[in-house]
Amino acid sequence: MLMAIETLLETPLRQALGDGVGVALQPAERAPADAAPLVSLCARTLQRHVPPLDSAEAEDRPSRPQALRLLTLQPDAGDARRYPLPAGTGPQVSEVQSPPGWLLPAHDAWEVEGDALRLRAAPKGPVLVLLKGAPVRGLAERAPVQVELALAVWALAAAQADRLLAQALAALFKEFNGRDLVTLTEGGAIDGLWLRLERPRVLLSGVERDMAARNGGGDWQRLTATLLLRGELATTLALEPVPDGGRIAGIALEVAHIGADGQLRRDRGTLGEAAD
Repeated sequence: MLMAIETLLETPLRQALGDGVGVALQPAERAPADAAPLVSLCARTLQRHVPPLDSAEAEDRPSRPQALRLLTLQPDAGDARRYPLPAGTGPQVSEVQSPPGWLLPAHDAWEVEGDALRLRAAPKGPVLVLLKGAPVRGLAERAPVQVELALAVWALAAAQADRLLAQALAALFKEFNGRDLVTLTEGGAIDGLWLRLERPRVLLSGVERDMAARNGGGDWQRLTATLLLRGELATTLALEPVPDGGRIAGIALEVAHIGADGQLRRDRGTLGEAAD
């Protein structure tokens, strides 16, 4: 769950820092064993975030769960902007991501043509679609949350530690700039549970410096930045389908009244089909 955030940021960190700097997705409490600098990233906690009273952030919002499927599509061999869909699923397309985590606007960027997805421009990465089906038992809710991230840099020189921390922070800010969501459950869902962090934004909460003596000589500089990743956690637990409780075919009416001839008469009719 939290590791999904760390894994998402590993590649941007490695690209920003270069081959001479180690990257660890775990707390680094001790100085590196060799002289190479080290950057560690750890997603510590995920907690409900209580926004200020005057904030526009969403409060807890339950809703009715639906069956969900997240699919990675492959382009048509003869048309690079046409992506075939499973038969009959066209009306279920709820959103399109490309690359994963970035939503493409409906109609402006994509449309459904029968059993295929049509992109108006070449995609910038893999194409994912979310299908929403019939109502199911379970739960669906949204709530504001925040994830605390610890980003630590170990280096033998203070100037190097500052530079590496700045590069790492820039990589993290860039990764979340414009991103629409982060999927926290691998493959979309685990045992029917879907967790997504939507509208994520990262804030720098503080930076702390300390020094730790290295066995064998040399003083290591350690800079630790605390970041808050805030957004809306969308939680869906999709279980078995809701059983069909039947439909009311119609309502039969019978009205009794006295006719002009003084005789009792009965008029019958049907209101027609009603909703559930």
